[in-house]
Amino acid sequence: MFSFFGERAYTLCNILLQPPFKRCHEYVSPLPFMASCTNDLCMSAVDNATWCRALTEYARACAQAGKPLHGWRMRFQQCVIACVEPLTYNECINCCPVSCHQQSQCIGSELPCIDGCYCPDGLIYENGLCVKPMDCPCDYHGSFLEMGSVVYEECNNCTCIGGKWICTNLTCPAECSVSGDIHFKTFDGRKYTFQATCQYILAKSRTSGAFTISLQNAPCGQNQDGSCIQSVSLILKQDPKRQVTLTHSGDVLVYDQYKINLPYADATRVNLSGRSTPTPYR
Repeated sequence: MFSFFGERAYTLCNILLQPPFKRCHEYVSPLPFMASCTNDLCMSAVDNATWCRALTEYARACAQAGKPLHGWRMRFQQCVIACVEPLTYNECINCCPVSCHQQSQCIGSELPCIDGCYCPDGLIYENGLCVKPMDCPCDYHGSFLEMGSVVYEECNNCTCIGGKWICTNLTCPAECSVSGDIHFKTFDGRKYTFQATCQYILAKSRTSGAFTISLQNAPCGQNQDGSCIQSVSLILKQDPKRQVTLTHSGDVLVYDQYKINLPYADATRVNLSGRSTPTPYR
């Protein structure tokens, strides 16, 4: 009985000397795998599962040596692995295959490749499905939104395309305000309350120098221990000749010294109507 199993095991394991395994012999010697194969088969009464595992070990060694034996299982039907659709069997794939949400670290990343059931080439495994990279969802504050989803941030919107947010970059309108002499609201909606007797820049152009709006506070109150707005000034194009000042008493000054009545226009193209006009924030 032992002689029969031994001869049968030797015959089966000698397949490692033949195609398709032969093309890997130059890179991985089959001899130690044959010895292990023969021993395992003798111990297991020559069952197919043990034999396929022995062949698989040699095929994996070849894949890790950079010589994967693609399709070898098709030569031995008892070793064919059936994958759940839509996955297909691949003899050698990156240990860290591309995914919709790439991990910073991957277990087994030091290995050249491994075998197993994976999505067909060109597709990515995502939530139990094989999807095109362009169909990957996008992370939005910990939640994943499907491709084509749109989220809005103020006047801009972002569209999920291929796992990434593609956003518009519009300059959003905003306004700041001062109320009650000491209450300030900035363009981003933050509120501050403070008393001080200094000059402050309320708003100005970030790059063009188109305008600067400043505020002058002065001591006030019975004991002069408070602060009140004394004046607000607007300077256009950083030109003192194009400065307009509104005082606490309601007077309007040009060049910070000449009192005028509205509406007003002069040769420098300063036009004042007295109507409220929003100032662009650029």
